[in-house]
Amino acid sequence: MRNKQITIKYVSCVVLTLLLMGVSVSNATLYTGSLSSPAGSGLESGGISWDTSVTGFRVTWEVSENVDSTWHYKYTFQDESGGTLSMLVSHMIISLSDNIDEDDLFNYGSDIQLVDEDGENAIEFGTFGVHPSNPGFPLNETITGVKLNMDEEGAQLVAEFDSNRMPMWGDFYAKDGGDPKNYAYNTSFGIEVANLHDYAGTPEDAYGNILHKILVPNTIPEPATLAILALGGLTLLRRTR
Repeated sequence: MRNKQITIKYVSCVVLTLLLMGVSVSNATLYTGSLSSPAGSGLESGGISWDTSVTGFRVTWEVSENVDSTWHYKYTFQDESGGTLSMLVSHMIISLSDNIDEDDLFNYGSDIQLVDEDGENAIEFGTFGVHPSNPGFPLNETITGVKLNMDEEGAQLVAEFDSNRMPMWGDFYAKDGGDPKNYAYNTSFGIEVANLHDYAGTPEDAYGNILHKILVPNTIPEPATLAILALGGLTLLRRTR
């Protein structure tokens, strides 16, 4: 009986450790949050419609673990009060880890455009910055990540995909048409996050100041760490027999 109790305690410990590392044991975990304009609420926005004096802008994210240990990312766009945007999102850009590969994001859904007019892949990876196609983009800043074009035949209000990368705190930019053109981005754009991987907490800078960021794909657990846990489990099980 004592050996069984030790084994049960060990298994519980391993499960807790895996949870703390972000390894999925179920798909029940959900991390959600939102940023909105005016700037004090986390977003800078402007344009013919997204300006705070008109309707403003809000981005909401939902990040959950899939049963296969991959992650699901969902971003929803609304006006400041949570209503439907009168002018929709034509594209969004989110930051990613520098070492991320195009294969690390997949199962694109909702209103994301998959192919362009020429039948080519419409998902763009690279470094983005000030450009005529990115009105209101923060000066002297760039963002390395993915540009998701929204399907003009869809609602253009929800973007979602799966990834084998765990969450981190990152930057966000979105735009639409109009004259002047609509744009929105997080107010802490470009500021380094001290607790980058604390996706269950609140992003802060090196001085403990709260930052306005969103959750984006980052890294996966090191296979070596999981191997060490597995070997430790086998060793303890042998000792308790």
